[in-house]
Amino acid sequence: MLLQAALFQNGALVLGPVSEIECDDMEFSLGDKSRVVSDEVVLGTSDPIERLAASYAFAQSVKLSVLETRVNKTISKTQSVPIELARTGKINLTSVDISKKIGLLFVERNTVNTTDLLDTPEFLWESDEFEPIFERMQSYLDIERRVDLLNQRLDVIKELLEMLSTQLEA
Repeated sequence: MLLQAALFQNGALVLGPVSEIECDDMEFSLGDKSRVVSDEVVLGTSDPIERLAASYAFAQSVKLSVLETRVNKTISKTQSVPIELARTGKINLTSVDISKKIGLLFVERNTVNTTDLLDTPEFLWESDEFEPIFERMQSYLDIERRVDLLNQRLDVIKELLEMLSTQLEA
């Protein structure tokens, strides 16, 4: 799956494919009842819409993995700032640098919260008998919990940057 993302290069907004590649494996098989257990998805029918419902949740998980990797990189880039502040009492960032970091953080948060990570796909509105397998896959892959955790991690960075911004204004 090729994801398009908003990225910043040399201060300019660039749209393009994400450079991270995420892979995950699960077994799919047919059975008498739809279920997800131990990295195996058992589909109760051979209907392609049921397969699509399970695959859609799986695609959401992979998309979320890409975002998790990006947020982890953002955290790594800001991790030294509070350490430097604690050690020296000063930071080596200008208000413009902090504003740029706040802007990048907003882009990350916007990407996490405006994508379809928590949405039920429209095709299930017409084939709602397959919505339960989609929901079980989302639950099995911890989609909602992972989005919440990602937002919490973004909140921590936001608090740091707001504190730095306030300190520079004082």
